[in-house]
Amino acid sequence: MEVVFVRTGGPRDRFHVRRPDGSEASWTFPSYGDALPHDLVHFVCERELGVNDGIFGAIAAGADLERINARANRVGGKDKYASLGDHLDGVRWSEALAIAPWDRRDPEIIASLRSSCARMGVELRALTPEDLARTREAIAKMRGRWRRLGPREALHEEFWTPPR
Repeated sequence: MEVVFVRTGGPRDRFHVRRPDGSEASWTFPSYGDALPHDLVHFVCERELGVNDGIFGAIAAGADLERINARANRVGGKDKYASLGDHLDGVRWSEALAIAPWDRRDPEIIASLRSSCARMGVELRALTPEDLARTREAIAKMRGRWRRLGPREALHEEFWTPPR
């Protein structure tokens, strides 16, 4: 799946996708200025760790994030993302990954993941020290690439999803 993250220079940045089936979609997300956007952290973690049932796996399968988020905001509560169906546990795992303190040491990352998984009711998936190091490095590199972008410049990335 082709994914393009656009730094707009405004209050909301944007991403575009071309799904494996050729369909396209586009959404906005809050700008974090020079900080790596939350959705981009999801992308890096999912790609580096092979999380194909997370947010970007759901998008590849046809999920419309704007519609899903609008529904979740209306419904609220623990099950606000129930419409994700088969991707729900993967999305919760991806959320735990995206909020982990990747600029810290391994024990702190694992403690954060354990706490987030317990709170969200999702299984803590196995991660090796190599997984953690690779993901930490990928996030740091992506942060540097994002900071170097000017307004209306973009990152063009690929996200592998398994055949259906």
